[in-house]
Amino acid sequence: MFDQPEKYLSRFAFHGRLKNGDTVDLLRNQVRDRDNPYPESADSFPTQRWMILSRELTASHNFVFRLHVARYLSHQWNQTHSESEQILDGELVAYFDNKSEDFYSIRRQSLAIVDMRDSGPIRFGRRHGKWILRYDNGRKYGEGRYKMGQESGHWIYWNEAGNRDLEGSYVKGRKQGKWTSWEADGRVNRGIYRDDELIRILP
Repeated sequence: MFDQPEKYLSRFAFHGRLKNGDTVDLLRNQVRDRDNPYPESADSFPTQRWMILSRELTASHNFVFRLHVARYLSHQWNQTHSESEQILDGELVAYFDNKSEDFYSIRRQSLAIVDMRDSGPIRFGRRHGKWILRYDNGRKYGEGRYKMGQESGHWIYWNEAGNRDLEGSYVKGRKQGKWTSWEADGRVNRGIYRDDELIRILP
């Protein structure tokens, strides 16, 4: 009965986007409608430990474990599926049923968002250190450093053709100082930013 908690008022799902364009619920191995992602069936956990772990992830003090669990589930899926069914990105979600005599609603809690196209270290549940971001086709999208989940220092971005697109520095996740962008027609734009706002255009 414990691995089939039909009467529990919470349900968990992992909505993953595949290379072939499908959206699946990794926890149920089902293709899902993007417009109706709520899981119709109750959770089926492989062990009681997984059931307890999933429920504990909803607690705020366990935030640091959520991304690790999401990445583990994604890696497990990718190891057992074909190239066209590889997970690109996804979201681990908990749904809670709020029921009363005359009221019913579903509360959605996002536990973790994972992007398997990107690579880099995680610290205390957040991106920390050097990361490389990629497009669906595998080409590099961005490269720089995170500091506890926020962009920090020098970053470079490229367009899907592989040409340099944007370059500048962040402080605590906000654009600061000189930024340069390159247009498709060869024009170069330069400006000074303060707290994500353009304050001066440079010649």
